[in-house]
Amino acid sequence: PNKSIGTVDPFVVIEIENCRSVSPVRENCTEPEWNLTYRFPINDYHSILYLSLWDEEDLVADAILGKIAVPLFNCKGLKKYILKDKTLSSVGKGELIVETSVFYNPIRAAIRTFTPKEEIIMKENTKFDISLLQRDVKRITAQVEMLQDMGEGMDQIIRWRSKQHP
Repeated sequence: PNKSIGTVDPFVVIEIENCRSVSPVRENCTEPEWNLTYRFPINDYHSILYLSLWDEEDLVADAILGKIAVPLFNCKGLKKYILKDKTLSSVGKGELIVETSVFYNPIRAAIRTFTPKEEIIMKENTKFDISLLQRDVKRITAQVEMLQDMGEGMDQIIRWRSKQHP
């Protein structure tokens, strides 16, 4: 991250295909170094490696500082990337220096070029929504009331006595 954005608690989220990994948080650091190695199983040499730099927040949702998308076939050696915003459309906050390498079988990579791409099934982390909670509480309350009414009805049926037989 740039020093101009103040003190941050940065961490990196690494995503490729259906794999995700998160680096440790570096507390109060404007120029963090991780020096970590991550290995991912790759099914398609034409996949994109996404690196997102985040600022961990205690009381609110974590803030994204920037993101980059690197095609695997460009992952060779040490490179400096200027971060973009979360939509990858404009400049973000900071930069990442990343060393990457990809080991692959060229024949399998060529075959995979002509087969359908793997569907991404990972879901984004959902944020807490009070309106959804209120809706769900109303639904549960209605179900509980219905069960209570059914219980009272069953109780009346069980306790019912014929007027002909005292």
